[in-house]
Parts: sequence; C-alpha cells; structure tokens
Amino acid sequence: MQIISLNGEWNLKGKNQTVSDDALINIKATVPGCVQLDLSDTGYLPSDLFMGLNIKEAEKIEDYEWWYEKEFDFYRGFHKGGNPACAGDGKGIRAEQRTE
Repeated sequence: MQIISLNGEWNLKGKNQTVSDDALINIKATVPGCVQLDLSDTGYLPSDLFMGLNIKEAEKIEDYEWWYEKEFDFYRGFHKGGNPACAGDGKGIRAEQRTE
C-alpha cells in the first residue's frame, strides 16, 4: 500500500448558518488540528483560549458551519489500477491506494 500524507497547511472556511448576510471566514489552517485553534492562531479568537474567560469568545462561532479544503493530485505517485481512497485516523488525513 502506498500512502501520501495530507497533513499540513489547508484552507479553513466558515459561514454563519443563522445570519444570511454574514461574511465568509477564509483562513489558513493546520491539519491535524481543530477549528478553535486555527481561529486562535489567526486572531479570530484570543491566542490563549484557556486564560480567564477567553474560551467564552468561542461561543460566537458556534452557529458556523466549517469545512477544510486542500487541493492535491490524488493520483500523484499511485500506480495505475488499485483502489485509491482518503482516510483519517485521528492523527491526520492521508490518501492511500490498495493494490491487493
């Protein structure tokens, strides 16, 4: 089996689902990671979420829908044939191809 790591820099996008005219958030993010830490790293949330009442600032993003995006060549380095797939294991995301 061949594996390509997809860990690293991604784009994180978020849109408020309760306010129709709210702007789309579009920031750089790190995978593996989480929305709150990525927002903290880019200044949308306080840099230390666990200091004082800073964690309450995260409430303002609870109504957002979030998605991570990354462009990559899915077939790069894979042999013809096989069964390519994307998988996540809690430690990251990878593309893999089984050739059994």
